[in-house]
Amino acid sequence: MPDTPAPTAAPAHAAQPAQTALRTLITLQAERLQQADVSYGHGTTNAFDEAAWLVLWQLGLPLDSDIDDPALP
Repeated sequence: MPDTPAPTAAPAHAAQPAQTALRTLITLQAERLQQADVSYGHGTTNAFDEAAWLVLWQLGLPLDSDIDDPALP
């Protein structure tokens, strides 16, 4: 069987990952927390704040980040 060289770059038609605004990501996760009927009270009191904490922590961003800053992921 002939050796097939590994591609050195993604094909031009390869899908690029979609960028999602940080606020949108937090809002989507807050909706999931609300659907799951999560209880709060260990640092946050609502789904949005809990989602913000979880998303910022997972991304390694400071918890006081401006979630509307377009320079953030």
